[in-house]
Amino acid sequence: MSEDPRNAAVYQNLEKLIKCLIGKDLTDAELSSLVQYAVQKVRNHRYMSTNSFEVSRSVDNLVDRFYYEGMMNQANAMRFLSSLIMNHGLWKEHYEVDVQYSLVDFFIHMTHEPIQTHRRNRLLMEDRLMAIRDAIKAAPDFNEPKDLAEPNLAETEIDWVAFLSQDFIAPPYERYGSDSSLSDWSDDTSSELSSQYEAEIDCKTSLDQKEMAKVYASCRDYPIGTNTFVPEPKRPAGRKKKMFSITQPMCMSFSGIQTRPNWCTLPTLETLQPPRSHRTFSTFVFDPNHLAKTIHSHWWRDDIKIHTLTPTKNPCANFAIAHVQHLNRHARGLLKHSLPKTVNETCLLREIIFMFFEPVDCCFFKVQPDLLQISVRSNVSISSVSHSTLKITLEEEVLPALQAMYQLRQLIKDLLRPTDGMTSTGTLECFAVGLRDLMHPIVQRLLACERQLLDKAAGKTESDLTLIAFVLHMREQFKQLQQLQLLASDAIIEAPPHLKSAYLLTQLFKHTRVHVPHQKMVTALLLMTLKRFCDISDNWWRYAELNDSRLEYIVEYSADASVIGGQGIRERCLAADATPAHEAILAELQGCAFYKLLITYALESGETQDLLASINLLGDLVNTSQQLRPLHKDLIRHFFDELKSFDSCVQPESRPRSSVLGVVRQELRQFDEQLLKHTTQIGNPQLMDIFTQHIRRDQAQRNQMEEQSPSLQVLDILEALDKCTKLQLPQLMPRALGKVLRQRCDLANVYVMRWYRDELLIADHVRFLRHVLMFEADYLIYPFYTNLFRQIEAGMNWASSSDLTTELYDILDVHYPNMACELYVEIISRSRSQSIKVYEALNAVGMVYMMPPALSRIITMKHMISYNNIWRLMLKVKWAAWKLENMHFIRRKDTDLYGPLDLLGLTVRRLEILRFWLINMVNSLHTHLCTHVLQAIGSQFEDELQKILTIRELAKLHQEYLMCLSKHCLLTEEFEEFHSALEQIFHLIFVLDMEWNSCGNYLNVSHALSLDISSDNTLSLDEQDSIFSAEESNKAMEYLALNQVGEIEGTYIRCHQMMASILTSLVYKQDQKFLNSLEVAISSSLPC
Repeated sequence: MSEDPRNAAVYQNLEKLIKCLIGKDLTDAELSSLVQYAVQKVRNHRYMSTNSFEVSRSVDNLVDRFYYEGMMNQANAMRFLSSLIMNHGLWKEHYEVDVQYSLVDFFIHMTHEPIQTHRRNRLLMEDRLMAIRDAIKAAPDFNEPKDLAEPNLAETEIDWVAFLSQDFIAPPYERYGSDSSLSDWSDDTSSELSSQYEAEIDCKTSLDQKEMAKVYASCRDYPIGTNTFVPEPKRPAGRKKKMFSITQPMCMSFSGIQTRPNWCTLPTLETLQPPRSHRTFSTFVFDPNHLAKTIHSHWWRDDIKIHTLTPTKNPCANFAIAHVQHLNRHARGLLKHSLPKTVNETCLLREIIFMFFEPVDCCFFKVQPDLLQISVRSNVSISSVSHSTLKITLEEEVLPALQAMYQLRQLIKDLLRPTDGMTSTGTLECFAVGLRDLMHPIVQRLLACERQLLDKAAGKTESDLTLIAFVLHMREQFKQLQQLQLLASDAIIEAPPHLKSAYLLTQLFKHTRVHVPHQKMVTALLLMTLKRFCDISDNWWRYAELNDSRLEYIVEYSADASVIGGQGIRERCLAADATPAHEAILAELQGCAFYKLLITYALESGETQDLLASINLLGDLVNTSQQLRPLHKDLIRHFFDELKSFDSCVQPESRPRSSVLGVVRQELRQFDEQLLKHTTQIGNPQLMDIFTQHIRRDQAQRNQMEEQSPSLQVLDILEALDKCTKLQLPQLMPRALGKVLRQRCDLANVYVMRWYRDELLIADHVRFLRHVLMFEADYLIYPFYTNLFRQIEAGMNWASSSDLTTELYDILDVHYPNMACELYVEIISRSRSQSIKVYEALNAVGMVYMMPPALSRIITMKHMISYNNIWRLMLKVKWAAWKLENMHFIRRKDTDLYGPLDLLGLTVRRLEILRFWLINMVNSLHTHLCTHVLQAIGSQFEDELQKILTIRELAKLHQEYLMCLSKHCLLTEEFEEFHSALEQIFHLIFVLDMEWNSCGNYLNVSHALSLDISSDNTLSLDEQDSIFSAEESNKAMEYLALNQVGEIEGTYIRCHQMMASILTSLVYKQDQKFLNSLEVAISSSLPC
């Protein structure tokens, strides 16, 4: 664009156009920004490469938007102007095609959010439009006669003066703002107007051309916002309009219905009232030095030395100056002390009081806001003492209390209104409110001292308040401020929110011990600080909702995959990137008895209430416990009930606190009442009501607050504790808090345990699992597992979860109709299920018990893993016993049972003895598991189950029950060595079974594998018997050569010895006394 020589003219005209549309009240920066915006629009325009259909759609869309927004006049004007440009006869002879669409597209392109801009700047746009019209009418003509040409018929068809005099847009309401940017509607309108008066090069016209420079100058000077014309009456029909006028505005309506309001309707004036007497006012005398004298601004200037006048002419009355002068006289010129500033003692006391409320640098003190420190200035004193003595006195008696008050006020501000990324919690806010309440009597005492000083200065009363009297009067309050500051600095730390809150509570609890001097004050503060904890606990107890948006509660929800629903409750944990300091704080908290009390009841209450909500019993519990008050009120009541041993102990009662400013508030209230009374007699009552509505609203709020009873404050609790006794209190907080929490937990646990026992029948579920998974009902499960053993040994395709589940269901449905359908057999390993070794294939099978969600909180998925481990162990033991019992005695044909044994008979007998050894070992293990472990521990569990009172105790009992079972069944990690030896025994049984079958195949002629090698049927019986005897002898010799009885026997002896040594070590070295009977049985049966 910069290469075109016409760009300079375009840029200049754009600047003029913007000034014309916006006005002269533009800064250079705003004008430059608007010009750059317009230049960017012109630069990015497509010029002649436009699509007529797209332009038509853009116009239609803009018109529709105006209609939908309720701007009917704007929509009609847009439709009329666009049609006028597009249908003009000038474009018929133009060398460019669709040039009219390019012009309309350029106008639309120059707009910026026309609907929104028209809404925001409607009034300003109308003012600018009228300014342009007036400027065009007032501009002189500059056409010379020689430039006159023949009239253009296309232009003379339109009466432009009459057309521009019409009002396409109604004036806006006054409620639209006048802040504006570059107006898109003004762009379109002004562009349309200016295009009608600019002289074109290629066409001839006979219309008078206006001097646009003067038009721009006139419209810039047009007064914006002065269009306060009253509309003229409607002219008669048929009369031609000759004068310019502004019609009344139309009401905007989004529904498309326009109505005309009563515009500029003057209010009806009231009748004149007779004159009244006016109130008299005193004449104000302006004194330019009054403010400087009042605030003592000259005190704070180091370049001005101030010396106050003494009350008497006695030289000792001005001791501060006289002492320095005496030192300078006797210094012999070696040292010269500067004279200190001196003020009267009243000013010093007022500065001290001011510093307690708003610490700033002043005559006596210097403030360091970054460090929250206050220091005493040197070389400033009062007349009666030296500056060094006064400085020491202030530093020792007043400064510690000043710094304590300064730091406490800043702490309260940071806790109640945290800024700069600081975080606060509800517990800390309750603590801050308690600190503020404890500081209230101190503040009132300071204000009372200031009132004495003000009355003394006004000459109302005589006051003997001096610095020494002030320090003695406020000594106890100053001590209390320091105690509060030390307590706050010790109890508040930088840590995660839950650590902040818990650490604050535990530190306050430590300060409630008997030996702490300010025990009662901290006890009252602790009771108030516990309010947030009680509110969260109470909300959780009543609604089962953990309303902890600031993450300050000591427990949290956790994702627990072992629980149906995937959500459990646990103690709130630290983040993964927690610092060692935070871990040390958590360890310190976990060692505090008060924290243990809070966490124990929080976990128990949370789990119980969540369970009640999940089984729809929470409503019944809440309705039953309507007599219970909020937890915090119950805590205070129980705490004072524990103090009933003191005769004068009473419950704290809330009451309004008196204030020194009560007189001022009463005067302000009377002034407001008088103001409301007088305003009702002035002017329009409705207008006066509008002016005084804020006063009435404040009065209504004040009356409402007075009708409500004030909330209980720390001071009310502290006063009740002081009335009980003047001695130290016993540490009763844990007892009172535990009692009120236990009361709620017990009430909820009654519902939970009743539902577990009566509705859920947890004892029946546990008994069912014991009967099925621990084979206490072996007579029921025997057909199922024996059939499973046969299928595995036969190599059949047995690993079908549905078939096994159906078979188990058919067996259990008769005896457990309500629970059999919830037990499923699951194949957990396809690779192991392909094994023909039964003890290996059984590791591929597991049980799944579909429990209700409430029961899954007690019997979790982790517990089902333990149940399955015990079930698989029992299956292996059952298989070993079943397999050994089904090995039938091997008997050879035509042998004497009571005759002497040959070599083959001795080998078979050794095989049978080995079978007896294994039966003895397996029976010993089976007896230990079934009698001493499963049945004994299960009976003990059922007995303890009836004594359980809480859900946490129930879950803990079941957890301990399963842990005890796993340990006594030798399934834990400490018995891994014994478990390996037991697996060797199972493998040895598998090998013995194969050897047993092999022996039968060789010695039993009726066996399917015995081949009849004789094919000659013509032999006699004696010949056949001789041939059979020879064959039997050959088979016997072959078996004697190939048998592995000796190897099996040696392996068993080694395994038996190893198991005996392991059990002996467990019993006598590791003190596992429950294995005593098993160890005796195994060790006493050890083969020689």
